[in-house]
Amino acid sequence: MNSELIGRLCSQIENTHGDLPAPASIKSIHAAEQELCVALPSLLRECLLQVGNGRFGPGYGLIGVEGGYESDYGNLVDTYKRIRDDKKSMGDDWPSQVVPFCEWGGNIFSCVDCTTERVWTFSDFSLRDAGITLERFLIEWLAANGESLLNCDRRHQANVVNPAT
Repeated sequence: MNSELIGRLCSQIENTHGDLPAPASIKSIHAAEQELCVALPSLLRECLLQVGNGRFGPGYGLIGVEGGYESDYGNLVDTYKRIRDDKKSMGDDWPSQVVPFCEWGGNIFSCVDCTTERVWTFSDFSLRDAGITLERFLIEWLAANGESLLNCDRRHQANVVNPAT
């Protein structure tokens, strides 16, 4: 299923996005996983390795690893560390297997649980289960013809938590 979805992503992005960062190297993926102490979900790895090192997807796009698209906090590892450290400073723990992978702006991120591939929304310094998997998250974005998931019709919104609310 991943190869079919990756192919659809590549086609969609060709039609809707300008220049993307070059795909990530396997070396940069391994370095990120080593720093995070968790393996990224295979679908996220394939997106970064085959489609581009971030900047595509809903909102401001997927966050890349070293050398790729950066959120306001930096690359994937930097963003994870910044959110984790902010939560610690407030006396809260951040789940070690949950990695922010897509930025919406306004300190709102879609995060993936690397052990279950469930997507979570981080906003207002808390995590909420978005009720979808990473695969469904990307399929919903494709179904919205590359639009932000916040702008798709009601049929698609049923499965996607609007992170701005």
